[in-house]
Amino acid sequence: MYYQSAEDFLIASAIIGTVLGLFIGFVPLVVGLIKGHSQQGAVGFLLCAISGAIAGWVGAGVMALLAVIVIGLRPSAQNEAKRVQCPHCRELIMPGAKVCRFCERDLGVAEKAN
Repeated sequence: MYYQSAEDFLIASAIIGTVLGLFIGFVPLVVGLIKGHSQQGAVGFLLCAISGAIAGWVGAGVMALLAVIVIGLRPSAQNEAKRVQCPHCRELIMPGAKVCRFCERDLGVAEKAN
């Protein structure tokens, strides 16, 4: 799944954590109902649901922070749009580059030859 922003990722992770907490919460609820301890089952359900939600939000915060760091380190699409192709190796380079960082060839000579 592709997320447009860190906020989308944060919300999706929090929702997943909350839903997982609710599903895990059904275990003590069902066990409590089977054994005739409905109050303990209901308390177990609430504790699992609340702790799942909290774990989901904390995990989402950590994952969103990591996503922001990773997204911040890679070049943005806007920055890539400004790049031009090296005439020798066809890799994307900055427009004012004098030497290609991929093939390490001098770009000033290539421009004069064309």
